[in-house]
Amino acid sequence: ADRGVAKWRANNTKAAIDDFNTSIQISADNAAVYNNRGNALMDLGHPEEAVKDFDRAIALSPNYGAAYNNRGKAYADKGDYNRAIADYDQAVEDLVAFYQINPRSPNTDKIKARIVRNLSEGLKASVERGDFIDALSSLGFHVTEGRGALLDIESRGLPALVQLRPDGRAGVLLSRPDGGL
Repeated sequence: ADRGVAKWRANNTKAAIDDFNTSIQISADNAAVYNNRGNALMDLGHPEEAVKDFDRAIALSPNYGAAYNNRGKAYADKGDYNRAIADYDQAVEDLVAFYQINPRSPNTDKIKARIVRNLSEGLKASVERGDFIDALSSLGFHVTEGRGALLDIESRGLPALVQLRPDGRAGVLLSRPDGGL
C-alpha cells in the first residue's frame, strides 16, 4: 500500500493502481487502500469507479472523513452536487470528531483545507450553473416559507430574503448582519 502511495505521488498512477490492487488481494479489509485507489482513479478521470472504492472504504471505516471528502469530490465531478455536499458535511463532522480525539494531529489542518477547497469547488459549480438555491442550501440556508416571487430563508438563525427571477433562479440576497430586513 505504501509503495502504491509513493508511485501515485510520483504521478505514476497506473502503477500505483496495480500496487493498490495487489494490496487489496492480500488484505481486502484495509479502508485506506480503497481510498487511495479511489484517488488514483479520480486522477485518471474515472469518478464512477472511484465512488465504488470510496463506498467500500466508508463501509469498512464509517468515520473515515477523508473517504467522505474524496467521494464528495467524485460526486461533484459527476455533477451530483447534493450528494457531494452531503459527503462534505459528513467529512466535516468526522474531522471535528477526529480533532477532538487527536487535537495535535499534523493531518487535521491538511484534511480541513482539503474539505474547504472541495466544498468551495462545489459551491462555485452551483453558482456557475445558476442554481443559487442549491448554493444557498450548501451554505446552511433553509427555505421556511414561500411568498410568490420571494422566499424567506433562514441561516444560522438570521432571516433573509431571496428574490426569484422570472426564469426561477435566485436573485439578490437581502439581509442585514443584525438579522433585520
